[in-house]
Amino acid sequence: KNPDMPDELEKELIKNKKAKDNFEKFAPSYKRTIYRWILRAKGKETIDKRVKNVVGLAGKGKKQF
Repeated sequence: KNPDMPDELEKELIKNKKAKDNFEKFAPSYKRTIYRWILRAKGKETIDKRVKNVVGLAGKGKKQF
């Protein structure tokens, strides 16, 4: 089953319209990879760090991987 968007990522994308618009343009396969990468993190600190990184790059129109 394909993972749903992590809540933490969704909350941060709502705060940053440009990042959200760019993230929505990414391919579904790329988004699934990002979701899994965030969901595999064990600690809250790591999850927050990964979400911040993804949102920051998406705001610039760039990809993580």
